[in-house]
Amino acid sequence: MYLLVQRGKEPNKGLWSLPGGKIEVGESTLDAAKRELWEETGLLSSTESISQSNLILKWHNNGPFTCTDSIHHSQSYGVSFHYVISQCFAELQSQSPPIIQASDDAMDARWWSPHEMKDAEERGVVTKGVMGVLERSEALYISGLLKCEG
Repeated sequence: MYLLVQRGKEPNKGLWSLPGGKIEVGESTLDAAKRELWEETGLLSSTESISQSNLILKWHNNGPFTCTDSIHHSQSYGVSFHYVISQCFAELQSQSPPIIQASDDAMDARWWSPHEMKDAEERGVVTKGVMGVLERSEALYISGLLKCEG
């Protein structure tokens, strides 16, 4: 299962994408990923307080495993947004996906099966490049190159 959020702000407002956002000054990329995941979905990792949840995520602790560009153009301004996106990897430790709640700048959040993901990509409701990142992470995980720790 994959966790996606529906973007509540431009760019890509209304489209489904991987959770994420801007890094804060002095924050590591991995810490930013954990914070954004919590802010947008309420999901906690094993390194945070778990007072209301027994959910544990294991993270690939070497930081991002890949980076992509997201460049958005407008007719009047040329390039209106340019993001360099660093993708981090976490593995859910529970047998069934936990209940999540969209918050912050996410309009919605939900778990997707691989079949649902491919269908959503074909319908154009998932941001460009998400399937490539998921396929890359699966291949690296299966090969043993993406190892997660508590």
